[in-house]
Amino acid sequence: MQLADGRRFLTGEKPGLVDLHAMWDPWFLDRFAPNEAKRAYARYPRVHEWLARLDAVGHGTRTEMEPTVALRIARESRPLACTGIATGDPLGIAAGTRVVVSPTDYAECEVVGELVGTTVNSLSIKPDDPQLGEVCVHFPKIGYRCDVV
Repeated sequence: MQLADGRRFLTGEKPGLVDLHAMWDPWFLDRFAPNEAKRAYARYPRVHEWLARLDAVGHGTRTEMEPTVALRIARESRPLACTGIATGDPLGIAAGTRVVVSPTDYAECEVVGELVGTTVNSLSIKPDDPQLGEVCVHFPKIGYRCDVV
């Protein structure tokens, strides 16, 4: 097991995304099926210590904001430069192309805009929405489709 060498988190001394992804199975069992969690993790005491350290990280501080304020902040902000289209991207769509992105499940929501970047797992567009100003919206590729308008 990765924690056997005494490290505090899965990739070292600081928590990372890998910890967030890996924590859900033991966390869920611990909360909703504690007997099953004992059976599964009793041999690995460092798992519960690791979960406690993750819990101590906390959830940040939530600040309420009126929707009009959030829209104003979006309009006044500018996105970071995009990295462009990933080499060999299977979408086969050039940067700057107008696209529509929509979920592939039962949801009926379409976002239209300019394709500005892709990675192996995601795509980014600048939507056509005057309320927002110049923003980038990032979508996972899994669960969404991207079509040329």
